[in-house]
Amino acid sequence: MTDNDDWQSEYCKRYVEMNQGEINQIEELEQVLNKKFYFKKHFFKINPSTSEEDFIKWKQHQDFGDWQTDIWFMTADEFLYSWPWQAWWITQHVVMEDE
Repeated sequence: MTDNDDWQSEYCKRYVEMNQGEINQIEELEQVLNKKFYFKKHFFKINPSTSEEDFIKWKQHQDFGDWQTDIWFMTADEFLYSWPWQAWWITQHVVMEDE
């Protein structure tokens, strides 16, 4: 990375440091969590002031988007909103490395 990469979110910076096995673990987590009821329940728990329409848009992005693409251009807040479990997993990666 260069000094000009300051615009990248912390998630993106941490993602770059992950190995393929750690990235694969996120993919496995996605498959376990990819159940509409689970997503809906936790979406509203995390975002209590959002609407059903917000959930539908978010879920469509989950179904058709790609977190590994979004991580390069989203802000930290956008990535956390769009990909909360992936953001959590990336954060856990850094915590484990620091210990």
